[in-house]
Amino acid sequence: MSGLFRTLLGSLSWSVLILGSVGAVPAQSPSTEPSPRERTLLAESFTAEKLYQWQKRLGLEDWKITVTLVRATELRPKTLGNIHWDLDKKTALVHVLDPADYKLPFNDMLKDMEFTLVHELIHLELAPVLADLQRTDANRRTEEHSVNRMAEALLQLERNK
Repeated sequence: MSGLFRTLLGSLSWSVLILGSVGAVPAQSPSTEPSPRERTLLAESFTAEKLYQWQKRLGLEDWKITVTLVRATELRPKTLGNIHWDLDKKTALVHVLDPADYKLPFNDMLKDMEFTLVHELIHLELAPVLADLQRTDANRRTEEHSVNRMAEALLQLERNK
C-alpha cells in the first residue's frame, strides 16, 4: 500500500472513529465513504499501485505505462476505461473512469477500477498478436469477451490467495 493511500485511509478511519466517539455521527449511519476529493486521491494512489503490481505480474516491465483517471465524457459510451499504446516505443496510457462518475460504494469502485486496469493491460499483452489482424466489429466483440474472462480469472485467483 502506498504511503499516500495509507495516510488518507488512516486519517479517514481516525475521523470516523473520533467523530463516532464524541457522538457527532449518529450510531445508525456512520460515514465510511470518503469525500469526493479523498475518493480521487485514494483512487489515483490505488490505480498507480495496482499498475505496478499487474505490470510486473503480466511481464510488462519493459513498457512505460501510465494510468490516469478521466471523466466519462472522455471515454466511449458504456465503457469504464481504455488504453492507447505505441508498440515501437513500448509506451502506453491507460484511462480509468474518474471516481466522480462512479455510483458504486468506495470499495466496490476500487475493485472495478482494478478490473478495468487488468482488462486494459491484457489488451496490451495481446497487442503484438492483434496488430496484424484486420479489425472487425465481430472480432472486437470476441476480443472484449475473451479479455473480460481473462481479467475475471486473474482477479479471482488474486483475491482467493
